[in-house]
Formats: sequence, structure tokens, C-alpha cells
Amino acid sequence: MNHQRAWRTLVRGGFQTLLFLLAAISSLSAAPAPQRSAPSTELDALRKRVREQEQMIEQLKRQLAEQRQLLEELRQEVRALTRQSGAALDAANRPSEKAAVAGERIPSTTASFLWSNGRPTFRSSDGGFELALSGEGQLDFRAYRQEPFAPSNTFLVRRLRLAVSGRILSRYEYKIQADFAERGTGLLRDGWLRVHLRPGLYVQAGQFKEPFSQEELRSAMHVDFVERAMATRIAPSRSPGVQLVGEAAGGKILYQIGAFNGKGPLALNTTRTPEGVLRVRFSPWREERARDGRGVSFGGALALGRQRGGMSMSGQTESQSITFFTARPVNGQLLRANGELTYLAGPFALRAEYNQMAQDRYQLGPNRTTLPAVVAKGYEVQATYLLTGENKPENGPVIPRRSVLSSGTGGPGWGAWEAKIRYSVLQLSDGMESARAETITCGVNWYLTPFVKYMFDLAVERFPTPPLGRSQHSFAVLTRLQFAF
Repeated sequence: MNHQRAWRTLVRGGFQTLLFLLAAISSLSAAPAPQRSAPSTELDALRKRVREQEQMIEQLKRQLAEQRQLLEELRQEVRALTRQSGAALDAANRPSEKAAVAGERIPSTTASFLWSNGRPTFRSSDGGFELALSGEGQLDFRAYRQEPFAPSNTFLVRRLRLAVSGRILSRYEYKIQADFAERGTGLLRDGWLRVHLRPGLYVQAGQFKEPFSQEELRSAMHVDFVERAMATRIAPSRSPGVQLVGEAAGGKILYQIGAFNGKGPLALNTTRTPEGVLRVRFSPWREERARDGRGVSFGGALALGRQRGGMSMSGQTESQSITFFTARPVNGQLLRANGELTYLAGPFALRAEYNQMAQDRYQLGPNRTTLPAVVAKGYEVQATYLLTGENKPENGPVIPRRSVLSSGTGGPGWGAWEAKIRYSVLQLSDGMESARAETITCGVNWYLTPFVKYMFDLAVERFPTPPLGRSQHSFAVLTRLQFAF
């Protein structure tokens, strides 16, 4: 290469210059001592040496000039190589013109494997693509007081789910989740795609939970009781649809608006009108420093749809052991309303919710007359307190200060312990018959690690029994061991 030949020439020139200098010094040191007897001869010799030294100096000047020229050529070559390498690096990292217009990044083709939030994750080197595997399971034991209307004690796998989730180009999110313990509605639980339009605003399409009821929207892995409250049965759950989700006022206002089939997971719409849902939630002191106010959130939701040839909801106790109101045929408009409140303060959490639903029975009476609507009303209030002092999250796992399986400097601990109590009511009526049930549930939660949790619930249930509608009491013990990754 040119720069290698230039370096060899430069070294050779420097070596020759050093030899000339050594020769000049040796000639000066070996010069004979001046003789007073021959001044003319001495003068001639001095003149000769001066001429020789002048010639050597001229030669050294020429060699130095050549070396300066070589150094300048080397500098030019280095600059050219630097520009070429920088251009190649920019070309490798520069997105295509189409992606640049869309404001997106092209993900790197190289990927790395890591553990993120306890989950095996594949992520591209530039972070533009991510795929995470997750799983969760719930193993229950249920014991009931032996009465004629109570089922037998049983073990069951309540949930066993696997999911793939992630993001693409930092603008798209996706999730596919299957439940292998689900009975009757298929494996698919969630299957959706989110497109982030701008910070705090995105569109979501696929199958997921309709935006109604704070208790229903909380993940089943993060609810505080083995089963959700009876009032939550009024809320819709997963359904195919699309929704717009956004934030306003710096995240203090959350709004969700969507349209769904409203018939359950993987179900087709049986009417020409989708079920429309609107939910608004306020957190006015979210960014405030006042500890007593920043954990307050409240809001509500409305849902309007239609049913054709379907069945109303049934009344069932929280332990799912007693059905105190059987389903009726319904036809016509379906209206749901919700109000909710949450207060979080360190280890303490207070949650309250009210749900109501009216299902019309258009032309279902004798001679195609319209019967009174089936009306369901329910509410619940629950409180929890972490005895070990951890903070209670809104919708996420509790992180114990010292996990049972901890390997840190403090060693293993006892995990996090939580006391809880809940009161719930559900009432249904069809205009002729009315039934009301209520439940008081108390117990403890033990968070062994952020991913392993044990729950113990003692429920006292009061409900009417046909045909006389007399109130009966039942006791149920519900326990659950759940794990996640």
C-alpha cells in the first residue's frame, strides 16, 4: 500500500540522516591538530572541511524536505481512510428513505438474549425489535361447607397461560396469549396490536378486555382475592374490537373509547350494531408531592350495545359454588354503567366500585309483548394492607423487601405479607323476581417473591334459595398458589 511504502522510505531516510551526522562528528573529532609551521596548508584543509560540511548540510536539507513531503502524504491518506470508514458506518446505520419519512428506525439484524423483568427476552442490538416469552399459572384448592347446595371440595388448575409479547420499531406493540386451562371458549385469551400515534396516544385492535370496571381490567395475577367480586360479573370481558386510548393533562386524565362485538372471546357479532364503550379515569394529584392525594383515582364507564336471541347474566356467588338467579332470554338494548374509586397510600389500598346493567326483553312475552328488563346492580368495597411495609402498586406485582428465595447480601427473608377484607353485593331482578346475595371475604396474601404468591380467602356468603327465597349462609375456603415469569 502507498502509506506502507511511504513509512519505509521515511524510516530509511531518517537512518541515512543519522549516518551522515555520525560521519560528520567522527570527521571533526579525527581532524589533525593545527600546525603552526604551515598556516596555508591548515587554511586549505579548513576550507575543504567547510565545503564538505556545507554539502552534507544541503543533503540533509533535501532529505528533510523529502521526509516532510512523505509525512504530508501520510496525513492525507489517513484523512481519506477516516472519511471512508465514517461514511461506511453512516451507511450501515442510516435508515431507508421510506422509513425515514415514516419516522421509524430499521431494527438491527443482530439480536441478543437476556432476562428482562424475570422473562426470557430477545432484543435487537439497536432496541428496535423485542420479543418476550411469559407464562403464569394458578393452582387452587376450594373447600365448602357440606350442605345440600354446596359442591364437593376440589383441586383445579384455574389458569395456565403462555404469552408472546414485544414491540417493533418502538411504535408497534403486540401480544398473543393462550390459556391451556380455559374450558369452552378456546385457547386464545389476548391477541392484539397497538400502534402508538404519539406519546400518550395509541390505537389497539384485536381481542382484549373492553375498557370497563377497574377490577376487571386488573390482571388476574394482580387481583387481591382468589376470585373477583360478584359485581364484576356485570362487566364485559374480552371481545374482538378496536379502541383508542389516550392521556391528557400530563397523564392526570385517561380516556378510552372503543367498539366491540360484545359477545365474548372469538365470538361473532349477531347484530348490526357493535357495542360502544367509553371510559374516563381521573388522577388529579398524580404528580403532586402531597402523599394523601397522589394515590387517588376515580372515574366511570358507559357501554351500549344490542343483543338478539341471547341470555341474560346469571347470579353466582364469588366462590362460584351457588347460582341464585338463573339466566333469562333477552332481546334488545344492553346498557352498562360503572363508577370506580381507588386510594393508594404506601402499603394501604382502598378500592370501591359500582356496576349496573339493564338487558331489554323486547317482544319476548305472550303475543310478542315486551317484558320488563333484567336489571343487575352490584358494588364492592375492599381494603388491603401490607404488614411488611412494601408499597402497594396500582396494577402490578408486590416487590418484597426480602424475598424467600433472595440471594442478596441480606439473605433470604419471609417475603411480603398482606391482610385483606372485602364486602360485595349483587342483586338481579326481572320485574317479577328479585334475588340478592352478599359476601364478606377476609384473608391473607403471602408474596414469596415478585413472581410467586400464595392466597388464602375465607368467604361467608349469604344468598336466597328457591322456591321460597329464604336466605342461606355458606362458608368457603379458597386458596391459591400462583407463579409467573
